Amino acid sequence: MTLTQQFIVVSIFPLSFLLMIAYVWRSEVKQRPLLMRWSLTLVVAAIWASSLLRLYGGLAFTPAIIFTWQVAGNYALNLMALGVLLTTVTYLSTPHERSLLVIGVSGLFIVFSLVIDPNIWGKYIPDFTLANQNIRHFDLWAAVWIVSWLLPLLSAWLVTRQVSTSLPLSLYRNKISYWSLMLFLLFGGGALASVQQPNQPAWQELGLLFILPAMLLGTISIARSQLPDLQLALRQILRRLSGTLIIFGLTWVALWFITERLEEIPLAISPNLLLVLTAALFAGMFTLTYRLVNDVTRRLFLPSAAQQAVVMTDYANIVGYLPEPKQLGRLFLGVIGSNIAVPEMWLLITESGPGGQLILRPLTHIGSAPPATITFASDSPFAAYLHKSTLPLVQYDIDILRDFAHMSADEKEMVASWQRVVYMPLRAGDSLIGVLALGAKKLGELYSQADFQMMQSLVIQFGPLLAQSRNLDSLLQVNEHVFQQNQRLSQDKQHLQTLAELYGQFMQHISPDLKRPFRTLSEQLSRLRSKTEDAAVQNEITAIEQQLVQTQMPLDKLINTAAHLQNRAQFNFDTVQLDEIARKVQRQLNNMANARRVRMELETGTSLSPILADAEQLTEAVRHVIHNAIKFNKIGGVVTITCGTAGSEVFLRVLDTGVGIPQERLTSIWEGFATTYNNETEHGRKANLGLTLTHFIVTAHGGRVEAESKYGSGSKFSIYLPLLLKE
Repeated sequence: MTLTQQFIVVSIFPLSFLLMIAYVWRSEVKQRPLLMRWSLTLVVAAIWASSLLRLYGGLAFTPAIIFTWQVAGNYALNLMALGVLLTTVTYLSTPHERSLLVIGVSGLFIVFSLVIDPNIWGKYIPDFTLANQNIRHFDLWAAVWIVSWLLPLLSAWLVTRQVSTSLPLSLYRNKISYWSLMLFLLFGGGALASVQQPNQPAWQELGLLFILPAMLLGTISIARSQLPDLQLALRQILRRLSGTLIIFGLTWVALWFITERLEEIPLAISPNLLLVLTAALFAGMFTLTYRLVNDVTRRLFLPSAAQQAVVMTDYANIVGYLPEPKQLGRLFLGVIGSNIAVPEMWLLITESGPGGQLILRPLTHIGSAPPATITFASDSPFAAYLHKSTLPLVQYDIDILRDFAHMSADEKEMVASWQRVVYMPLRAGDSLIGVLALGAKKLGELYSQADFQMMQSLVIQFGPLLAQSRNLDSLLQVNEHVFQQNQRLSQDKQHLQTLAELYGQFMQHISPDLKRPFRTLSEQLSRLRSKTEDAAVQNEITAIEQQLVQTQMPLDKLINTAAHLQNRAQFNFDTVQLDEIARKVQRQLNNMANARRVRMELETGTSLSPILADAEQLTEAVRHVIHNAIKFNKIGGVVTITCGTAGSEVFLRVLDTGVGIPQERLTSIWEGFATTYNNETEHGRKANLGLTLTHFIVTAHGGRVEAESKYGSGSKFSIYLPLLLKE
C-alpha cells in the first residue's frame, strides 16, 4: 500500500470524530454545556488522531509541520482526558469541587510536561538517582506526561463508579454502565498510545482502535436516552462476531478444498457437472452450518433468548384454552409475586382516549387497589415511553432522565403518589395493551438484572395471551348483545308483520265500506235531479254534489296512498350510483321538459361514492321530484339537478324557477293530502302523491328529504342518502 493510500485510510479516523460532533448536535440533547464540552473533547480527539497523518505525508509536509503536528498530537491526548473529565462531571450532574481540583492538578502536570519536554526545548536534564534508580530526562517527562492524562481519566472513572453504586437498577444506571465501558476503553487506548517509538506509529494506531469506539460509546450515551442492556448488547455482539468468524473459517476451508484439492481427485465426470455438484454441496453445507452455528451461539451467548423460545413453544400449546382476563391477570400476578417476592402489584389495561390520551384502567391487583381511571395526556413523556419501549421503567428514571423533564408537575406528583417502583409495558406485537406496576420488594431489596430478565420473559408470553383473552371476552359480550338484539328484532318483526296483515285486512274490508255511502248519495242526488226541474232545487243539488266531492277527495287520496305504499314493502338493495340514476331520469323526462319548454341542466361531481339502494324505487323517487320541478315551472324556465357529497352523505338537489311554495305549506307537502293554495284551480302547486312516495322511499333507504322555497322565486328539493362505507 502506498503512502497516499495509507494517508487516505488513516484520515478516516479524525473524520469519524468530526461526524460524531455532527451526530450529537443533531440529537435531542438540550444541555448546551454538555454538548459544548463533549464537542471540544471530540475536536481534541480528532487533532490527536490527525497527528498520525504526518507519518504518511511523505515529502508533502516540511519538518517544521511534522514536528509541530507531533507535539500537538502528544498534548491533545492530555486535553482529551481533561475534556472527558469535564463532560463526566456535567453528564452525571456531580459536584464540581473535587473535579476542579483534579483538573487543576492535571493542568499543572501538563504545563510541567511542556516545560521539561526535551523535544520542544532541545535541552536535557542530567541523569540522576532516585530510590537507587537511575532516572533519565525522558523518563521524568514520560512519567509527568502520562500522569497528566491518566489522572483525569482515573478521576472520571471514580466519579462514575461512585454514582453507579448508589443507583438502583434503572435505565439511567444502564447509561452509566456504557459510560464506564467508554472510560475503560480510553484507559486501554491511552496506555497503547503512550508507547512512543520514533517513526513507529503502530502503537498509536492500535490505541486509536480503542479510543475510536470509546468516543463512539460516549457520543451514543449522550445523544440517546434509552440504551439496550449492556450485558445483553455485548452478548449479541459476541454472538454475531463468533458466528461470522466460524462461517468465515468454514467457507475459507471449503473454497480452499475446491480450488486446491478437488482437481487432484480422479473423477469420471465432466468439469461442468462437477462444478454444479460442488456448488450444490457447498450450498447445502453452508445452510446447515449457518443454522447450527446460529443455534449454538444463541445458546452460548443468549441463554435467556433460547429459554424464551422454548417457553413460546409451550405457550403455543396452551392457547386453545384462555380464562377470562381478570382471572388470567390474577394468575400472572401470582407468578410474578412468587418469583420476585413483590407484595404490591397492579395490572392495568390501556385504552385510547379523546385527542390521543392514554387511559389506564385496573384489571386486577395484589395489595392496595389502584385508582379507578388514570389518564395521561397525548404528549405525556410517560405515555410516549409506554407506547414505544419494551424495557422496564423505574421511578428513578422518571425523576432524573431528561426524557421526563417536560412531564407535567401534576402527572409527576400523581405517579409518585402511587409508590410504584417498576412499570413494565405489556405488548401484543406493536400494540400497547397493558402496564404492570410493581411496588417495592420485600425487605426493601433492590431489583436485580435477573428480576428484569425474568419479568421480560414472562411479559413476552403474557402480552399476547392477555390480548387474546380480552378479544375473546369482547367477542362473547358482542355475541350476547347481538343475540339480545336479534331476539328483540325478531319480536319487532313479528309485531310489525302482524300489524301489516291487520292493516291490509283493514284496507281491504274498509275501503269499499268507506266509498259505498258516497256512491249511494251520488246516485240518490242523480235521481232527485231527474225528478225535478225547479232551478232552486237544482242549485241546492249542485252545491251538495260539490261538498260531497270535496269530502270524498281526501278519502280517495288516503286509500290511493295506502295502496301504493303497501306495494312497496319489499326493497332489493344493491350498490348504485346516484348520478347515474339522475342521468336516467333526465333522459326519461326530456320529452316532457321540451314540450313545456323547460331546460334541464345536470351537474355532477367527479367520482361520486356509491350508495346502497333499490335502484328501481330510488329512480321513481327522483323522478317524482324532477317531474314536479318541470310541471310547476314557468315557460322558458330552468331545472338544475346537482349531485355531490356532503360529509358522510350523497345528495341530489333539484332547483327550479317555478312559482314556489308558501312557507307555511312546506311542512305538509310530503303528506300528500294538503294543498299549497286553497284555490286549486289557480296556478298553485298542489302537494301530490309523488312527494309522499318520495319521502317514504328515501326514508326507507336511511336518508332524508328537505324542501326550501320562496313563494314566487322557485323551489329547491334535496335528497340525502348515506354513503356506502367499504372496509
